[in-house]
Amino acid sequence: ADETGSDEACCAIIHQFLKQFTGNHNGVIHRHDFIETVMQNRELLFVLSPFYGID
Repeated sequence: ADETGSDEACCAIIHQFLKQFTGNHNGVIHRHDFIETVMQNRELLFVLSPFYGID
């Protein structure tokens, strides 16, 4: 992503984040919850932004 060789780490962070929504007994990711959580977490937004075209 940023040419530091941390693509695997970025993917792991994203998978861990998504697992919070999809890996539990609810098994559903809620779009509003996802957006709200990302927008409140600047580091997470920075990690996810290359995948969503956010500058």
